[in-house]
Amino acid sequence: MRNLILSFVILFVPYIKSDATHEAILEISQPNWTENGIVESKTTYLRMGNYMAKTQIGLTTEKNLIDVGGETKNRNLANIFGLKVKIPPGDISLSDTVSVNLQIPTNINVPNPYKNVSINEVVKSTINCLIKNSISHNYCDLKINGSEKFKKYEKVYFTPKIKYSIQVKAFPLSEFENAISYFNSLKDLDLIVYLENATVKNEEFIRIKIGYFDTVREARFTASLIKKIKDIEYFITYCDLRTQTISHKDKILGLKTYSGIWAVRNTSSIELYDFTKNETIINDVYSYNNYKNQLSIYSRNGNKLDEIPITDKLKMLKGN
Repeated sequence: MRNLILSFVILFVPYIKSDATHEAILEISQPNWTENGIVESKTTYLRMGNYMAKTQIGLTTEKNLIDVGGETKNRNLANIFGLKVKIPPGDISLSDTVSVNLQIPTNINVPNPYKNVSINEVVKSTINCLIKNSISHNYCDLKINGSEKFKKYEKVYFTPKIKYSIQVKAFPLSEFENAISYFNSLKDLDLIVYLENATVKNEEFIRIKIGYFDTVREARFTASLIKKIKDIEYFITYCDLRTQTISHKDKILGLKTYSGIWAVRNTSSIELYDFTKNETIINDVYSYNNYKNQLSIYSRNGNKLDEIPITDKLKMLKGN
């Protein structure tokens, strides 16, 4: 079953060549100027070589060319106001946090027609775009260089990532055992299956979801394959699961859900811990970490709830 579904899903995973002649299309958020004010919109760039997070972040303050009534003009206010992005040297591809330096000139000579544009709004909008362009990482550690006036914006920002899941069922909390039974019936798909708590009109529900997809198209295609096997009813929804690195060396990420912890590597995944098998901790798990292939699970106040070896499961994941 795993090979059947993943052989189709993998069609939608972008293939990036390792040579420098590969063309990559990047969609970059920028603070663009219009007569109605600042609009945070995306500008398309084509760059040669592998996609790198540094490239995407760095383009935030680069000059753009937008078609304005048949003429191409630079409307990126970050560039017009002289803001520049610098990222410290080194490989950042496996880092959960990216460090970004935003250089803001102390004295800015603003040309017409931008005299009435607030520099404070330009800076805030640029920071918003930087955070959006840092989606390859969980956090953006922003430092401000130059103007002391904007030091107040220095902090670690959480970066928004849009992922998608397939929702197949929702049970009232009073039917928890039925929810677990249905949840377990989907495990043979060998895809990420998880539970999610939800409150609707003051009533608590357990939602059952499948997958952690980059695009709606990928999620819909996978759902159509599952429907042929399981005869499910479904819709595509946002997935707000967050990742953290379990193994830098092997490029394995961890996903914590309400029902368990999964390890993900490329298009393969494996469940490391099923909280539903240990009902005494399912509502208490807050965080986890992996040290020497020992998975430790902690409560919100830092108490260790459990610890299990995961060496064999990670070997299985690397073998896929």
